[in-house]
Amino acid sequence: MAENKARDPEIMPLDSPTVLEAIARADFDVQIATAQRWPKHSDARGIERFVNQAIALSTQSREVAEGCLYAVPRAGTMIQGPSIRMAEIVLACYGNMKAACRLLEEGDKNVTVQAVCHDLENNVSVAIETRRRITTKDGRRYNDDMITTTVNAAAAIALRNAIFKIVPAALCAPIFKAVKTEATGGKATLEMRIPKALNRFALMGVTGERVLGALGKTATADVTEDDLALLIGLYNAIKSGEAKIDEAFPPLEGEGGNRAQKLASRLAAVPPASATKEPVALKDCSTIELRALVRQRKIATGAEVNSMRKADLIALLEKGVPAPPLPPEPKQASAPPLKRAEAKPEPDRKPDPDSDALDNLLRDDGILSLVRQAQVDSYDIDQMWKDCNQDPEAFREALQDAAGAE
Repeated sequence: MAENKARDPEIMPLDSPTVLEAIARADFDVQIATAQRWPKHSDARGIERFVNQAIALSTQSREVAEGCLYAVPRAGTMIQGPSIRMAEIVLACYGNMKAACRLLEEGDKNVTVQAVCHDLENNVSVAIETRRRITTKDGRRYNDDMITTTVNAAAAIALRNAIFKIVPAALCAPIFKAVKTEATGGKATLEMRIPKALNRFALMGVTGERVLGALGKTATADVTEDDLALLIGLYNAIKSGEAKIDEAFPPLEGEGGNRAQKLASRLAAVPPASATKEPVALKDCSTIELRALVRQRKIATGAEVNSMRKADLIALLEKGVPAPPLPPEPKQASAPPLKRAEAKPEPDRKPDPDSDALDNLLRDDGILSLVRQAQVDSYDIDQMWKDCNQDPEAFREALQDAAGAE
C-alpha cells in the first residue's frame, strides 16, 4: 500500500507557475508546428497569392482604398504611408501570424501601449511601444472616456507599425501603389475628385485657399494624383485624431491662428447644395451640424430646427428657402374658475438663456469642426454644456479633449 502511494504522481495546483508555463509553451509550439506544416508565404507562389489577395481586398471599393491611406504633418514635412486599415488587410492575407496589443502603463501625463506581432511560419517576432499624451495644453488630465480613446488610438498605431515591421516593405509596395490608384481614380477622374476632396475640408471649416497653400499650389488645376492621395491621408488622420486641422493646413495671413474659425469661413467654403450634383456632403453631416448650418443660413428658426429630423434638414438645405412656419398649437379651453378662489393667471414663459447661448455657440465654425471630429450627438452636446456650467471657453476645451486635440 505504501509502495503504490509512493508511485502516484505528484498533483500540482493549476495556478502553479510551472503548469501555466507548460500550457503556454505547448500552445505556442502547436501554433509554430501548424504554421510550418502548412506554409503560406515561404515560397514565390505563396507570396504571389498574398499580394493578389491583399490588392483585391484593399481595392474592392473607393471607400476601402481611401481608408488605407494616412498622412500626418511632422516637423514641417508630411509623412505618408499605409494606415491601420491596410495593416489589418495585410495581417489577414499574409497568414500564419499572431498579433496582440496591451496597455503597459497609464501615468499622470502619458499612456504606453505595446503591440506584438509574431510570424509563426518564420519564427520572427517584433514588439513596438507607443506613447500618447493624455493631458491638454494647460496640463489638465483627460477624462476617462478620452483616455480610453487615446489608448485605442495608440494601440492602432503600435499594431500598424508592428505588422509592417514583420511583413517586408517590398511585398507591401505593390499593394500600396494599387490602393493609391484606386483612391485617386487615376488621371481620368482626377478633375472630378479634387472638388469633392476640397468639399470635405470645407465642412471642417478649411477654405480651398488653405488646402492649396498646404500643397504649395495656386489652382486646383495644378493638383496631381499624389496631392490628392495626400489630402485623403490627411482627412483620415484628422478624423482619427492623429493630426490637427491647423497643423495640416496652416491658416493664411489675415485668417488668424485660433481654432475657432469664424462663420464666414464655412459659408465661403461650402458651396450651396444647388451647385453640386450629388449632395454627398450633406448626407455625411451629423444632425447637429445640419441644424447649425440651417441656423447659419437663417432658413428656419431655432424652435423649428430642433423639431426636424435629418432628412428634413437635408431637404431644407437643398431648397435653400425659409421653411414654412409651424401651425399654431390649438388653444385648450380653460377650466371654469372655482367659486371661492380666483383663478391665478399662468406665468409668462421666459426664454432659456442657456439654450440660446448654446445655439449661438454652435454657429461658430470652429465649434462645428470640433463637434465633427469628436463625433458626438445632440444629447452629448447638451450634457457637455451642462457639465461645463454653460461656460463657452470650458465647453470649447471639452470638445477639443473629446476630439483628441493635442
